[in-house]
Amino acid sequence: MILIGGYGYSLFPLTEKQYKHLLPIANKPLLAYVVEKLQSHFFTNFVFVCNKENKGEVERYFEEKFVWSKRIPHTTYYYAPDRYLSSTQALADLCAKYVITRDILLLNGDLLTACNLNDLVDHHYVNDNDITAVIVDSKESEVLIVADDQLNALKLTDKEELRFKGMYLSASLTQKNSVMNVLANKDLASIFVIGKEVFGILPKLSEKFHSFGDELLPFLVEHQYNKKLLGEIRNAGSNEDESEREQGQRSVNKERYRINCYPLVGYNRRVNSLKEYVQLNFEALSMHRNSPVFAFTENNERALAPNSEDKNKGQGNIIGAENEISDSANIKRCIIANNCKIGKSVLKNCIVLKDTIIGDDCNLDNCFIGARVVIHSKCKMVDC
Repeated sequence: MILIGGYGYSLFPLTEKQYKHLLPIANKPLLAYVVEKLQSHFFTNFVFVCNKENKGEVERYFEEKFVWSKRIPHTTYYYAPDRYLSSTQALADLCAKYVITRDILLLNGDLLTACNLNDLVDHHYVNDNDITAVIVDSKESEVLIVADDQLNALKLTDKEELRFKGMYLSASLTQKNSVMNVLANKDLASIFVIGKEVFGILPKLSEKFHSFGDELLPFLVEHQYNKKLLGEIRNAGSNEDESEREQGQRSVNKERYRINCYPLVGYNRRVNSLKEYVQLNFEALSMHRNSPVFAFTENNERALAPNSEDKNKGQGNIIGAENEISDSANIKRCIIANNCKIGKSVLKNCIVLKDTIIGDDCNLDNCFIGARVVIHSKCKMVDC
């Protein structure tokens, strides 16, 4: 289940006419990295949680342009509610419609990660977890995690709550767990394995807890020993047939709802700002030979050749370093690498990286200008 319902306002003006998850990283749409990652780990059923505006574009991209693996079969479902729904509301609705009936992997569509998803799923089932949440090192994290010696989460809180309320642990947690470790400088990686047992209680909780990772997960951690909640989970499974109920009995008969942390050591980054978007393109170009996160595939569009005389550079491309762009070029939503020379041209919604020289009479509209860029006289700049 891939969450792509956001509108990408943090990446404006790049998202003025292009949806965030289809913006290119090294000439490949951001969302393509996510799906390629899943396919490489043999996932076959994909549910895209879109919004009404981007559903058509996303569906068209995957049905017409994306090159799927020929070795691995796939099914796709594109879900766009009539009104805005939070991630937990969307999950509850998909469960109610029986689109989702089995355990799921939930992740964001703007996430580039080195997480081994096969190891994550193995970890989930070997440890008999109900929910497994991937955690990563982060010096900027606002999250504080309290866990036992097996990394079962006992408390999820943020620094703001600590500042105003302090650390509160329920009696059931302190009585039943003799070992408690505080995990500082850790953050949720926006990757979760969720057992189907949680689906039955979503209708009651989804209206109150909107974000799965930020709101619902801390609530479930806080009340993992709550007999009433465990009873609700047990009752939610009572409508299943006998074979499914027998399989699910392991979880609902336990004395706790087991939410385990899976530590990730390696690359994990979301795209939430223009600065991060520029940095990701740098990393993609420099790391693609050694990093599986940025592997070049058939879904990477061809880069523009140096000294190209093409008057219309197209949209959504990377123009490589040390290019010379002739006069009268029309460049939209492109990343122009460092040390380029640009003649009398029109640049709209572009990122111009460092040490580029922009000639006389250029028009720059809604552009992001890097360090040490030389802009000659008579250039017109609007909202840069």
